[in-house]
Amino acid sequence: MAENYADRMIDTINRKGNPCIVGLDPRINNMPKFVIEENNEGNSENRIRNIIFRYHKCVIDAVHNLVPGVKPQIAFFEQYGIGGLRAFKDTVKYAKKRGLIVIADAKRNDISSTAEAYANAFLGEFELFGKRKPVFDADSLTVSPYLGRDSLEPFVNVCKAYGKGIFVLVKTSNPGSVELQNLRLSDGKELYMKVAEMINTYS
Repeated sequence: MAENYADRMIDTINRKGNPCIVGLDPRINNMPKFVIEENNEGNSENRIRNIIFRYHKCVIDAVHNLVPGVKPQIAFFEQYGIGGLRAFKDTVKYAKKRGLIVIADAKRNDISSTAEAYANAFLGEFELFGKRKPVFDADSLTVSPYLGRDSLEPFVNVCKAYGKGIFVLVKTSNPGSVELQNLRLSDGKELYMKVAEMINTYS
């Protein structure tokens, strides 16, 4: 069995002496001018990929000795299409090369068969032509539990197989979360508390 993700994270935090994680939410229009100007050739897909990765390389090089990990938010990559997704993969690979834990902030989930595909894409491997290989190969992934226990089990299984981790949403910080997550159930507990109790049953 692969090394436990939580042990790796705790060890990295202790070594760095810092529990903070650096978020990576690429917005090309807000990036330094030199990053954009030095990547002004080629088609738009390649330019997007190179600009985002060049900027994140600068960030990762600056922080890799200071923090245990980075948290790329995939929506900010996806908004740029294929170039953005390739930059996401480049960023994950480089961050791991520099010794950082990578938390893919994707908040994925669906019915169990689709959840398994998400789990394989971000944390595990896919099988093609008799061979298995990783796709994004992040260390951990944010997931939503609101489809129920069977939707989480594929992620848990992949984590156990590959030594990866998940961060399960229980109570979110957006103002509208109270409309559903704070609903009071027949036993008097709020919905998000019942979700937390369910998560605690996993070992």
